[in-house]
Amino acid sequence: MSIKTPVAALRDWVESRYIALIMASLALGLLAPSVFTGLEGLTSLILMVNMFTLALGCTAAEFIAVMRTPLKVLLTVLFLYGVIPVLAFGWGRMIFPGDPQLVAGMVLIAVLPVAMTSAFWTDLTKGNLPLTLSIITFTTFLAGIITPGVMSLVAGKLIEFDAMSLVIKLVKTVIIPTIVGIVVREKFPKQTGAAKPYLNLGVRLNIFLILAINAAVMRPFLGDVGPKVLLIIFAVLVQVLLSYLGGYGFAYLLFPKDAGSRVSISYVSGMRNNGAGIVIALAYFPPLVAMPVILSILLQQPLASVFRTLVLRNANSEGAAVTG
Repeated sequence: MSIKTPVAALRDWVESRYIALIMASLALGLLAPSVFTGLEGLTSLILMVNMFTLALGCTAAEFIAVMRTPLKVLLTVLFLYGVIPVLAFGWGRMIFPGDPQLVAGMVLIAVLPVAMTSAFWTDLTKGNLPLTLSIITFTTFLAGIITPGVMSLVAGKLIEFDAMSLVIKLVKTVIIPTIVGIVVREKFPKQTGAAKPYLNLGVRLNIFLILAINAAVMRPFLGDVGPKVLLIIFAVLVQVLLSYLGGYGFAYLLFPKDAGSRVSISYVSGMRNNGAGIVIALAYFPPLVAMPVILSILLQQPLASVFRTLVLRNANSEGAAVTG
């Protein structure tokens, strides 16, 4: 029986309590916003460090393998921006029949580019990280066309936003750190292997800090809605759940024998870049449109942790059935 290092023991302790620690991080941000709002400028740096660390677990060959099957990436993007927005529109009309602003907010969640943190959850759940990173990149580059196009059809309002700033942020926080991480792994495999456990623990702790910062920044918006916030929370919760389940079902058809890719597509389906969504909503729509996007920030990370627990539990049960 091998003895765990302190770093490995702490990592396992954090992972075994992920849902509770996520909720605690959100509560800290909401209860002590003055502590965390001043740290908002660090989020991009934290994301860069996280992406670099995640890339240390990838190889150039894995990315090349993803690029050799571009049809699967394209079909996934068509699902994300074809099926999911239609589901969001139908669900929004059902739950908010007399409130087109909230319906527009629900659809806006569905047409945003994939969240960068989906890469973290893909890696944590043993998914196909190169596939997730490829989809993040593709959807961010397409955001300047897809997001305003779909919103103009649904909300009846043509919007123009600074899509180039999204692309620049993508390059700085995802593409460059990923390339550097892959090169470092290829050039220094032994040193990378030795440092990876410490860096992986840092990535997990960084997520809690990002959640606390997001919760602190969002708190002023939550007080403006009143009791209706409970209905919006329910609506967003169901929509994000449907996105995860829809993504998993679609991926099961697309990758029937590839559990890692199913994990990847589930996360890119359920997690969107809601920071960009808030900017778009507040710039071009009444404040109420931003409320579903704001609440989705607070919900999608806890749901990601729940999804991870279910996937790993299912994988363990299947493994036990095979060995039994």
